[in-house]
Amino acid sequence: MQNFIRSLKYLWPYRVRIGAALLCCVFIATLWGGGLGLTLPGAKILISEEGLHGWAWNTLARDRLGVGIVQRSVPPRRVDGHELSKVIDVVSVSDSHQPVGPDRLSETDWIVGLSIPGPDGSEQWEWVRGDILAERLARTDEGQTVRLLVFNSNSASAQPRVVPVRMGPTELTSHLLGELAEKIPNPGIGNLPGRFPLFVGLLVVVLIITCIRAVFTFIQEYLVGTAIWRGIMDLRSRNYNVVLHLPTTFFSEKGVSDATSRFIQDTNELARGQNTLLGKTMVEPAKAVGAVVTALCASWELTLMAMVAGPPAFFLIRKMGKKMHKASRRALESWSSMLAVLNETLVGIRVVKSYTMEGAERRRFFRVNRALLKQQNRMERLDAATGPTVESLGIAAGMVAAGAAGYLVFNHRMDQAVFLTWMVALFALFDPVRKLAKVSMRFQASEAAAKRIFELQDSEQEKFV
Repeated sequence: MQNFIRSLKYLWPYRVRIGAALLCCVFIATLWGGGLGLTLPGAKILISEEGLHGWAWNTLARDRLGVGIVQRSVPPRRVDGHELSKVIDVVSVSDSHQPVGPDRLSETDWIVGLSIPGPDGSEQWEWVRGDILAERLARTDEGQTVRLLVFNSNSASAQPRVVPVRMGPTELTSHLLGELAEKIPNPGIGNLPGRFPLFVGLLVVVLIITCIRAVFTFIQEYLVGTAIWRGIMDLRSRNYNVVLHLPTTFFSEKGVSDATSRFIQDTNELARGQNTLLGKTMVEPAKAVGAVVTALCASWELTLMAMVAGPPAFFLIRKMGKKMHKASRRALESWSSMLAVLNETLVGIRVVKSYTMEGAERRRFFRVNRALLKQQNRMERLDAATGPTVESLGIAAGMVAAGAAGYLVFNHRMDQAVFLTWMVALFALFDPVRKLAKVSMRFQASEAAAKRIFELQDSEQEKFV
């Protein structure tokens, strides 16, 4: 890639344009990741019983208690004379859990209410439905001690017990989610028709994000394209000045068509490579980063599991890239040979017709044309094989991770909406990766073109007397 990197110096005068394009990529990645992240509230509104507000209260209560919780509707069951319908199920206990006393929450516990002081100072048990209890816990201040009424779900004869817990701090994202929930009208638990305005509002936000991202994409592509063609113009001017000072022996040995091909075909191939570098190679990784961040926020363990396909894919892309470099160089040489045949035939067309050499010239052109077709077919074969191979590896790894995620969902260790968001982010990640798989092929083709261009530029020139 030495020659391709060397060609980038012609873009230095237009670094302001490229810098602005790079800044646009940052905005594109942010908006892409933000759009993917909106899958989670959308799923909460559409398919989750708790809804957007219930999700916010659950998230805040989880941070306050230091345990993983889910709201669960349970079969009719009477405990101490009370009918249980919806409880807060403890599915995991983190290090941030702060029990006040020897007893603590465990993964088999249901939180069914609160223990509060009565009018006479005695302790009274208040049985509270899970959705209402989550909101009350979410609104409790940090550092305050609450006495939770807890029931062990694994024991049929167990009696409720009281577990005092000191409420901890909330994460920034949970705090922002709670602030948003406070400002949005609550349609109520299970009121699906009442959620429709929320869903429409979410769609409007997605549309606005998409339009803004489209504007930044246009600006980025325009700035990159104009900067590249200005650089190519400077490169052609530099090479033209070199050609004017080359000795005539150079054209006797290589022919005029070879130099012409380097000006036309090779510079166009180099421009495509630079456009790929500053266009797709900047935008697609930025979108991939946005998708990865969204997936990591949903589940970093599963995301890392899905990314095990990276090293094998890198090995295949590198191996195919070397073959592409060789095929591209031979194709460019075949283009030069074709231009030579065309030039000789058309310039000497009177001689060809005088000696009835049409058949010989046709066979000569056919041989050159067939050699070019052979190299082009090889390049297309390599280019066509790269994307599906990388995509298959990624999908295989993603399916393994999706299987693990499904196990967590069915065992109530992962929220369904979070699982859906993670899957959307994961498959959104595969699209940029699939496109980037062909980037190496383009770079190798551009490297071959750059090598021929700089061979011309570095040729020994006539000495000035």
